[in-house]
Amino acid sequence: MSAPAAPARPALLITTDGDVSVIDLPEPDALSVSRLLECHRADVVRLTPAMDMWIDDEGYGVEPVNRPATALARRFGFIYQQYHGPALLAGYDDQGETVPLTPDTLDALRRTLASMPGTTLR
Repeated sequence: MSAPAAPARPALLITTDGDVSVIDLPEPDALSVSRLLECHRADVVRLTPAMDMWIDDEGYGVEPVNRPATALARRFGFIYQQYHGPALLAGYDDQGETVPLTPDTLDALRRTLASMPGTTLR
């Protein structure tokens, strides 16, 4: 039995339980991302010049802290807050549009997240 095919448009979903899954990036609009994150309004944190983290804009105080997403954001200098609820990691292009993660970025993120306590790669 062969392994499942990799998503054509890879992105990473990080749950509050520490599960990290490679998923197929939904349509890059706020409604699709909000549905994926199971929230009413998604917001974006620009972690690097090529990578965004989408989060539940109303998750603070409602959703549990997403420890892996918070730890990852801190590695990129976002040290002043915790992030709540599921998080979606994706790339973005020169026009600021959400795009899939590159294979190199995906591999680097998976290695980084795998080294964090309480994180399980799926």
